[in-house]
Amino acid sequence: MRSSLGKATISEKSSDIFKAFSDLADATGGVSISSANALDSFQTAVEASENYYLVYYASPDYKADNKFHKIEIRIKGEGYRITHRAGYIAD
Repeated sequence: MRSSLGKATISEKSSDIFKAFSDLADATGGVSISSANALDSFQTAVEASENYYLVYYASPDYKADNKFHKIEIRIKGEGYRITHRAGYIAD
């Protein structure tokens, strides 16, 4: 969407902004929701906050090597949605 105000031109870039938040959510194990229906978005957030497990893990052979280490989560069973951050930098 473009509109002009005198010599200034305004361009709609909400998809670019949403992509940045979506990428950030994916990298950190979060979820991003884009909807014109605020009630639906809040309902989704409520459902997500009512049904979750929080798991902590510390590597027994941790080395501060300043490298990125990928995190992989596997579970037995089906019908579950797993969200987690992509990894961490060992510093």
